[in-house]
Amino acid sequence: MNAAPTLEKDRIHSLDVLRGFAVLGILLINIIGFGLPYAALMNPGIDVPSGGLTNLAIWLSIELLAEGSMRCLFSILFGAGVMLFIGENRPRRGTLHYRRSIWLLGFGLVDAYLLLWFGDVLIFYALTAFLLFFFRNVGAFKLLLWAGVFFLIVTLVHAGFGWALESARQMAQSADQNGATNTPEMAAAIQAWTEFANGQQPSSTEIAAEMSTRTASYISAFYWNLGKMADMWSIVPIFFLDALAMMLLGMCLFKFGVLQGKLTWRFYSWMIAIGFATGIGFNSMEINNTLRSEFDILTSFPLAHWTYQLGRLGLALAYLGTIILIVQSNSLVFLTRRLAAVGRLALTNYLMQSLICLLLFTGAGLGLLGKLDRAQLYPIVLCIWLIQLWFSSWWLKRYYFGPLEWLWRLLTYGNRPRFSRSS
Repeated sequence: MNAAPTLEKDRIHSLDVLRGFAVLGILLINIIGFGLPYAALMNPGIDVPSGGLTNLAIWLSIELLAEGSMRCLFSILFGAGVMLFIGENRPRRGTLHYRRSIWLLGFGLVDAYLLLWFGDVLIFYALTAFLLFFFRNVGAFKLLLWAGVFFLIVTLVHAGFGWALESARQMAQSADQNGATNTPEMAAAIQAWTEFANGQQPSSTEIAAEMSTRTASYISAFYWNLGKMADMWSIVPIFFLDALAMMLLGMCLFKFGVLQGKLTWRFYSWMIAIGFATGIGFNSMEINNTLRSEFDILTSFPLAHWTYQLGRLGLALAYLGTIILIVQSNSLVFLTRRLAAVGRLALTNYLMQSLICLLLFTGAGLGLLGKLDRAQLYPIVLCIWLIQLWFSSWWLKRYYFGPLEWLWRLLTYGNRPRFSRSS
C-alpha cells in the first residue's frame, strides 16, 4: 500500500471548522504586531491609555475573549492533526511525519524571515512536532497526564518569570534610591530589569526610529526583522513547552473523540460553561490588575502571570465546545461550511495573512505601520476574514487542495496529488 494524503471524503468536518475558526481568530492578536510598534504587542500602555474610549474598548474585548486563546486552540488542533496523520496504520509513517515537519519548518522560516512576521508559530509547531511522534501510542488518559505536567511546568515558568522580574525591579528601585549596587547578583538583576523595561517601554524616539526603519523599504524592514528574530529565538524553550502542552492535549482530545464531536451534548455543554467561567474569570482578573496599575509594564505583560495559561485554555475549550455543538446541530451551515474551507486551507490562509500585512504595513507596500490606531486595525481584520472566507470556498470548488497544502503534500509524499477538479 502506498502512502497518500487523506481523501476528501475522509476529512473530519468538525476539525476543519475549528481550524478555520482558529486561523481567522489568531489574526485578532497578530494584527497588533503587524500594524503597531513592536512593544504594543505585549504592552498595551504604548497606545491604549492615550487612544480614547474606542481603543480601550477594543483592547478590553480582545484581551477578555481572544488573547492567547486562539493560539491555544490552534495548538490543540495541530496536535490532533499530528495524531490523525501518524496514528493510522500507514507505511513509513515516521519518515513521512519527520519529512512533513521539516517542510513545515521551512514554511515557518519563510514566514518569519521573508514575510517578516516575527510572531510566526509554524517554527515552534514544527520543532514541537519532532517530539510528538514518540507520544503516538500513548493512551488518552496518559496523554492527559503528560499535558497536565507540561501545563504545570509552563505555568510555573510564567510565575517564576514574573517573580524574578518584580524582584529585579525592586532591586533597581532600591539602587536608584541608595545610589549603589552592593553585589554582583544585584547588578545582574538591575541589568535584567533595565533590559526588560527598555524593551517593553521604548522611548518616543526609539518608536519613531522603528517605524521609519520598518516602513522605508523591504530591505530596511528585513534587517530590522532579523534583529527581532534573534530575540525571538531566545524564548524558544518557553513557547516550545507551551506548544507541547497544548498539542498533547489535542492528541488526547482526539483519542477521546472530543474533537470529532463523538461525545454527548451534556459533555460539551459542561465544557462550554466551565471553559467560559474559567477563561473570562481569570482574564477579567488580569484586566482589572492592569487597569488598576495604570498599565504598568510588568502587570500588563501576559507571560509574567500564573493565571495566563488558565485563562487562555479555558476560553479555547469553551470555543471548541461551542463550535462542536453548532456543527452537531447542523445550524449556521452557511458559516460552518466556509469556516471548514478556511480550515482546509489553513497553511495558505495563515501565510496569506502575513503577505497581506507585509504589503499593507511595511516598506514592501503601503507602509501603514503606526498610521492607524488599535481600533482602526480591526476593520482590516474583518476585510481579511471576508476575503479568506470567500477565497477558500471559491478555491475548493476548483481544486482539491489549497496551493500551499498541495505543495506540502508533494514535498511530504514525493508524488503529485491530484490538484484540479477539472483534470
